Amino acid sequence: MSNEIKNVIVIGAGGNTGPAIVSELVNSGFNVSALARESSNSPVPAGIPVHRTDYSRASLLAAFKGQDAIVSAINTFRVAQQLAVVDAAVECGVKRFIPSEYGLDSALAAAPEEIPPLKQKQETISLLRTKQDQGMSWTAVCVGGYFDWAIEVGLFGWDVRNRVATIYENPDRPYAASNLGRIAEAIRAVLQKPAETANKYVYVQSFSTTQHEVLAALEKATGDKFTIKHARTEEARELGRKALAEGDELTGLGAYVTAAIYGGSGMCDFEEKIDKWAKILELKPENLQETIDRVVAKVGGGGKKGE
Repeated sequence: MSNEIKNVIVIGAGGNTGPAIVSELVNSGFNVSALARESSNSPVPAGIPVHRTDYSRASLLAAFKGQDAIVSAINTFRVAQQLAVVDAAVECGVKRFIPSEYGLDSALAAAPEEIPPLKQKQETISLLRTKQDQGMSWTAVCVGGYFDWAIEVGLFGWDVRNRVATIYENPDRPYAASNLGRIAEAIRAVLQKPAETANKYVYVQSFSTTQHEVLAALEKATGDKFTIKHARTEEARELGRKALAEGDELTGLGAYVTAAIYGGSGMCDFEEKIDKWAKILELKPENLQETIDRVVAKVGGGGKKGE
């Protein structure tokens, strides 16, 4: 059986990460399709086939027939859906499953203590490990904190539109950060190098940065001094607990991830792993200031350059 991966189906193609993944794979010559619930109204990137499913075995087998790889970009709070597709994927001869990771280091045993929803991600990997001897391998892609998208929507303490920054303790502690494009590039590279990435966690980033470096880049890009607020990561964790209890998933997850990034959890420290995977996947560092300039141009807001 050839190890070449050509046909790829993306689950969650219409979410926050999905469109970038689809675009990168299509532009790199993969045959890309999408899996979507029959009841879903979420838009799917134009120009690719869409397989509708009710997550029954029959509908999944029909969707996965002839697929070489499955890339899941399911929302963190929906990752349990992945468990339903694994057996069907194995039965159809799918070679590679890339689960919905794309965040902090969920391989750490303590990860669910820092970010409770990561327990389901660990359970997915545990299930995939049991399928390794049945012909289907997996790769978990850890990317650190989302960067350009997070700043655009105002997560992790950055309110560009109103020129306000919330700074947490240890503002000079480095952390791994990835733009959406880098996440998509990493997935493409994994699929192009199946032997090197089989049954492994891989670690990528656009760059390593600090809160103070991001603040300086934002002030340079906007031409404005930001209003600075100070907070503790334990406050962010408490906000996360309350928000999830109230059903506010975006706020809750964002708060938990903020605490994990800035609080020294170790989940966003890829320093000893980045060089290895950057060489294997052939990914070059991106530039912080160039990223910030692009985000500020898109977001705008008050100030000299935002008017």
